[in-house]
Amino acid sequence: MAIRTTAVLALSALAALLGAACETGHGPVAPLVASPVLYVQHSPGWQLIDWTGKAEGRIGSDHVGIPYQSPDGSRLAWQPQGDWQVVDLQGKLLSHLDLSRSRSIAWADDSSGLCVVRGLTDNQPPGAGPYVLDFVSATSGKSKAITPFTIGMGPDIAACSAMSGRAVIVSASGYKDPKTMQLVITFGDLRVIDLKTGAVAFSQAFPVGSRSSEVSWVAVSHDGTIAALQTQAGTGIVDLTSGRVVRTLGALVPWSFSWDNARLAADGGSTQNRGEIVNISTGKLLWTDSVAGRATQGAIPEPGASDLMLFTTSGGLSDLVVVSAGGADHIIARNVFSAQVGPCPSCSAL
Repeated sequence: MAIRTTAVLALSALAALLGAACETGHGPVAPLVASPVLYVQHSPGWQLIDWTGKAEGRIGSDHVGIPYQSPDGSRLAWQPQGDWQVVDLQGKLLSHLDLSRSRSIAWADDSSGLCVVRGLTDNQPPGAGPYVLDFVSATSGKSKAITPFTIGMGPDIAACSAMSGRAVIVSASGYKDPKTMQLVITFGDLRVIDLKTGAVAFSQAFPVGSRSSEVSWVAVSHDGTIAALQTQAGTGIVDLTSGRVVRTLGALVPWSFSWDNARLAADGGSTQNRGEIVNISTGKLLWTDSVAGRATQGAIPEPGASDLMLFTTSGGLSDLVVVSAGGADHIIARNVFSAQVGPCPSCSAL
C-alpha cells in the first residue's frame, strides 16, 4: 500500500502542477517521429531523449511548469508565465490553449489535440456535477464541444483517442485513512464517449460502499477499447465495447497497456511491490523487475510499437526502464524527473 501511495502522489504532483487540470479531424496530424521521445528535466529546460536513450536536444526553460507531452513527444503543452501553449520538438509555438475551467486534460493518441473536461461555470468546485467534454486542436487552439454530461464523482479523462474516435471518462473520489494515513481511492463509473457524435457508446457503474467490491484503480488502453479494473479480488480486463471480462489477473495495480493492447504493465501489488508485465491473452508474466527494493511509479506504451516504458524508483527520482515484447529490458535514463506523459484517471481523488 505504501508503494501504491508513492505512485499516486507522483502522478498527482504532475497533475496538480498542470492546473485544475476533439474537433477531431481538423488540422494536420503530427507524424510519428522516427523514435518517440520523452522530456526530462535538465536545467535550464527539458532534455529530449528517444526510446533508445539517445539525446535529441533541449528546449524551454525553468519557467514553464511541468510540461505535458503528446504520446510520441512531437508536441508539448506547457505554461510559460500563465499562458498555455503548444510547441513542437524545437520549441516552435503552434498554438495558444484556453484551458479555463478545465478539470482534466489528456492528449489525443495521434497528437492532434487534447480532450478537455471543463466545469460549466468559472467557480464550479471540483467533484460531482455538470461538465462538458471538449476537443482542442493542437495547431489552431480552437475548441469544439463534444458533449455535456453530469457525473456523481470528480471526472478524469482516462483515454483520448482520435484514432478510434473514443474518449473514456472515469469518476473517482478519495480520502486519507486516519489509521494508516494512506490514500483510499474509489472509482464511481466509466463511460466511453463517441468523439464524433458525443453519444455514450458504453457505460458501467461500479459498486460503492464496500471496499471488498469497490474499484480502486483503473487503466485504459490508448484507443479506449479495453480497461483494467482493480478490486480486492484481483484485476479484471474488460472489453469496453461489450462489457465482457476477457481476463482475470491476480493482485496487481494496473498502469498501462502496450500500444497493441497485448500486454499490461503493472505494480505487483501490496505484497510484491515490483514492476511486472503480463501477457493478457495468457495471463502469464512476461517480465518481472529483478532489482530488489525498486518500485514502479507508472508506465507508458511506445506509440505504434510494442515496447513499454516503466518509471521505477529506489527512493529518489525515476529510472526509465524499457521492456520489449519479448521481455528484454534496458535502462535508457537514470535519476530523472520527466514531463507528464499520460492521462491521470485518479487525479480527481487526489
